[in-house]
Amino acid sequence: VPLQAGDNTLVAQLTGTDGTTAEQTIAAVRRAPVLTMPAAAALDAASGRVYIADPRQILTFDLSARALSVTSSGTRGGGPDFTQLTHLAVVEDGGILAADFQRVLRVDPVTGDRSVLVELPSPALPIRTVVQDPPGNRLFAVGLLKELYVADLDSPPPILAAPVGTPPTFGFGGGVVDSAYAPSVDRVYAVEPTGPGVVVIDAATGENSQVLLDGGGLPLSPLAGIDYDAAEDRLLVLSLAGDLFALDPASETSSVVSRPGVSGTAPKTLSGLSIGDPLAFTVAPAASELIGLDVSTGGQEVQVGSGVGTGAPSGFMFAARYDAVGDRVVAAADLRIISVDFATGDREVIANLVEPLIFSGTEPPPLPDFFLVSGLALSADGGRAWLTDQLSATVAELDLGSGELRELSGSGSGPVQIAGIAVNAAETGAFVGDRIGLSVYRLDLVTEQWELIADFGPEHAGMQIQSLVLDEDGNRLLLHLTPFRAGVADGPGIYSLDLASGQLLRVADLVAGSSGAPLGFASSQMSLAADGGFLYVAQGDNPDAPYVRVDLESGEVTALGTATSGPPLFTPNAIEVTADGRVFATDGSSGLYAIDVATGQRVIVSK
Repeated sequence: VPLQAGDNTLVAQLTGTDGTTAEQTIAAVRRAPVLTMPAAAALDAASGRVYIADPRQILTFDLSARALSVTSSGTRGGGPDFTQLTHLAVVEDGGILAADFQRVLRVDPVTGDRSVLVELPSPALPIRTVVQDPPGNRLFAVGLLKELYVADLDSPPPILAAPVGTPPTFGFGGGVVDSAYAPSVDRVYAVEPTGPGVVVIDAATGENSQVLLDGGGLPLSPLAGIDYDAAEDRLLVLSLAGDLFALDPASETSSVVSRPGVSGTAPKTLSGLSIGDPLAFTVAPAASELIGLDVSTGGQEVQVGSGVGTGAPSGFMFAARYDAVGDRVVAAADLRIISVDFATGDREVIANLVEPLIFSGTEPPPLPDFFLVSGLALSADGGRAWLTDQLSATVAELDLGSGELRELSGSGSGPVQIAGIAVNAAETGAFVGDRIGLSVYRLDLVTEQWELIADFGPEHAGMQIQSLVLDEDGNRLLLHLTPFRAGVADGPGIYSLDLASGQLLRVADLVAGSSGAPLGFASSQMSLAADGGFLYVAQGDNPDAPYVRVDLESGEVTALGTATSGPPLFTPNAIEVTADGRVFATDGSSGLYAIDVATGQRVIVSK
């Protein structure tokens, strides 16, 4: 029975074996699909559809019906499940090519069925984009470090060729976000959000170079998307600010097509470009939107979005805590600290970790070296936050009222890579974990002196600390440990560290994700119930149990829903339980969710 989005009431006519009849009313709810963290869009002009790569699903936006639907996901279509979609391409017969971690999948747009077309040999880095050369029947996959892989689709199985040239220096922009192939010169072009240069890769040799765009004397914004315009034999290039450029592949000269971003920075970060007439399409990942671009004017119009709450898009979330005094969620999103109203989902920027809003003294202090927030703790009155950065081992204190940010540099030897932070009830000491060193340190928040509390690296080699939390009495730390590399005997689990004796005990076993792969640089956040009996854990890449509740007395682990229990998830990374028993969670995209503990169902609070 076809159901419309929203509430549906169905009436069934029932006939018994004895010939009697009866009616039964059935209430059913169909949830409209939502964008989680769209990575790219691909236009199929022939069918009038735009396909959208959302981490673990492909959505379709019908341009005539103005409707969004699920094309392929874990619950629609057969074949291997998606791991992490980063890019899409539509081929001549209407099929969809999907870049999915180390694989390129072919997806049937009618049935949603998936099949592996190309799989990179280990230890290749993740594929970021995919494009096909229909006349030559070649497939080009561009990897994380701008390396080019070529697959001859006429040779069963496809043969992969590594690049000849050396990839350009990799920046910290997350790698390539879009690519295009120009058959007139047999080259692949790629862009990444680290600068205004287009990477040019010779499809035959793998040699690469870079072309800087001509901005007409005006400043250039980093690039976000690129596509080949076959009618004009040119490349159209999109910047993060919404500027559109034309690049001649033969002469490598460029010109400005439109510059709506000249008057100010675009409020949304864009990713990818797919050319149509009169509109081209891109996505805003953090805002969860598909955007149409007028090629002639550069004007932007949201075609479909999944935003909840007002305010600037939150961006990638890394940690979140509940402030009971203000009934709000304080979250670390990208390099900003935001406040989210728990009732309305409205967002407000409290502070910027790159440029603090307010500083004390006559000269600005040295800025904390924040790159990847790995821990967040709040004071009891909701007035202060303590933050940690995973890669730089920075700890900082933030005044949530004034925006003043103070780095706690600490004296003595401290951790190398920080995973999580827990502050004692007196708010005089902070406990942090050294992620790979497998040790726990205490930072005196008054004297800023580091103290090594426990070191259990030798007996747990190959493991890493994902997060930690202090129990209600302040006598022990609960730690989430997971394998850091393959071949480790111990699986992920919850451990108890007695702060007086330094004894470490395993109290519960967790289950690794379906891929069994270590979480690598991923971080997570746990939360302890007010009575201290249950621990809530974000498991990361485990679609069967992204969030779980652990009974600390029995060790029993209960899944709080699955990846399909509500809106799609990106990478679950934080969970929090309030004193009155409410549970909310975040993922690696911009989603803040409330979780019904009884059913495991998720609803969006803010996005």
